[in-house]
Amino acid sequence: MTTTNNPSLGTVATFDIFETLIVRPLDRPDDLHYFVPFHINSANITQRPESRSWQKVRVRAERAARKSNPHREITLSDIYKIIQEISDNNIEIALDALMEAEKLAEVCVAKPIEASWQRLMLARTENRVIAYASDMYLPMRTVRTVLKCSPQYRDDDDVFLSSELGCRKSDGSMFKHIAKTFGLPFGKMSHLGDNKMSDISIPRQLGVNAEHCSAVRYLRFEKEQSEARVTTQPGLSYAAIGRAVRLSLPVSSPVSVRQVASSVVAPLASALALFTLRTAERQKCDKVLFLARDGFIVSEVAKEFIKHERMACDAHYFYTSRAALDEVINSVDGSECVIRFKEYIVEELGLTSDSRILIQDLGWKGSIQARLLKCLLKVLGKFEDCQLFGTYLGLKEDPPAKSGQFFALCTDSQWINSSLVEALFSAGHASFDSYKRQRSVRALRLDDHDLTLKFSHVHLQASVDYASTLTRLLKGLLPLHESIHSELCEIGLLGLEILQRTPSLCEAVVYGGIQHASNSDHGNTTHLGGRIGMVQLAQQLLKKGAVSSTHWPQASILVTMSTFRMGIVGQAVNFARARLANRRCSSPLSIGFAASQ
Repeated sequence: MTTTNNPSLGTVATFDIFETLIVRPLDRPDDLHYFVPFHINSANITQRPESRSWQKVRVRAERAARKSNPHREITLSDIYKIIQEISDNNIEIALDALMEAEKLAEVCVAKPIEASWQRLMLARTENRVIAYASDMYLPMRTVRTVLKCSPQYRDDDDVFLSSELGCRKSDGSMFKHIAKTFGLPFGKMSHLGDNKMSDISIPRQLGVNAEHCSAVRYLRFEKEQSEARVTTQPGLSYAAIGRAVRLSLPVSSPVSVRQVASSVVAPLASALALFTLRTAERQKCDKVLFLARDGFIVSEVAKEFIKHERMACDAHYFYTSRAALDEVINSVDGSECVIRFKEYIVEELGLTSDSRILIQDLGWKGSIQARLLKCLLKVLGKFEDCQLFGTYLGLKEDPPAKSGQFFALCTDSQWINSSLVEALFSAGHASFDSYKRQRSVRALRLDDHDLTLKFSHVHLQASVDYASTLTRLLKGLLPLHESIHSELCEIGLLGLEILQRTPSLCEAVVYGGIQHASNSDHGNTTHLGGRIGMVQLAQQLLKKGAVSSTHWPQASILVTMSTFRMGIVGQAVNFARARLANRRCSSPLSIGFAASQ
């Protein structure tokens, strides 16, 4: 291999690729083979191999190829030659198409690990030469395409592949080749990788400064979700998808927020979006309205599903609120708010008296659906309750009669903390309270004092990315997987239960638990990031029944801190930690602290 780079400062930084810079949304690498048949693009293939059968054949062939070539790294062609020898006629006919589909699948599912790419960029700013080193059977062209999932990759970076060079990291020969290529001693080389033997022990024995990357380990939400195994689809792991989404999020936000975004908000948003779109299809609705502010993230996720699955659905984010609808109901015809409301729903949303409308909201009583029906009847002149439908995460009370049909994704929602869920799903704009200002509704600004809204963009990015990753992975399986919204709901509710039951200190601050417990935010979500005085915190938390009187008792400091019952000294320490956490999580410079939670 001839390199185009010259180490100006005499140092080279090499990086492992898979599980270090790139993560797949899979529990195990060979889980990818379940989905390969669905990535076949060839029009000449009339019958795709069954995914379970193909996965078994593909794994068996790779093992056989490695066994027959013990002293060199195998290539993808080696594996497919073995498949040709051991497979039946159906697979043999589609062999070339399957090889191309495997390359395509690798590219489709690859996601960057942002923390590792930040390390790479730091090395680049230090004028170090960047190179990639991997023991991998994939061809060079496919690997370079995979690396392009990160904008930090450059085409002139050197890539060292065992399949191309015939030497491996696992026996040290690749590091020797890299040192010879750049004309450097091992002491002027650094390496980052995930394998403790080939990426750490072997290069260190040679004198390379090797560092272990453990980014792909499951964190607490993902561990429990992985053990739940809620899906029947082979190879599919919602925990692995959540991990991949979390690792690809910008590292500028606290890791606790990234965990909640990818393991709680994202699966629930995908579940609600799919449930809503499928309900709209079954009920033959021509309009789908996602209600502000709690429906914004779900609406963006729905757009992702509509785009990838080519669904025929006219979906809109609907600026509204109980206060705004009540104003329309209580105002006389011809008043400004009634006129503005009519202009909004008719001219912008395209609603008519014949429309079949489905609205989406989080819950919990269905009262806003009843209000909307009254408003539609008022401004459209004729509108029947049988034309209005609603989908909800959960309904905690019987909805109003003659207000349309109601569909709840979660049949048992009494345990769900509604204040917490609304904080998780809130759009990053101020509340909407009147149609008189409808023309400037998109100019609604973020409240700088609302810490939850500061991170709503992380929730949004994670949710859209989660849906996109899911559709790219399943590639045509999504419409066939009828129970997927139920599985997503189950996995998201498991994450929510963990968050409610055992929040970290950072989570309790960001999502209002400590504020509620200290009575500094009772019923008011606009100051979640306000600083709590230590005296106030102590007074409120020491009151009898302090835990049961808060909106979010599960996230109070009394439950969060395992050392709280260790006497007055332990209590004082916990008060101090809570106060410090509240200040640090409210600060943009708190990332180091938050990452440790």
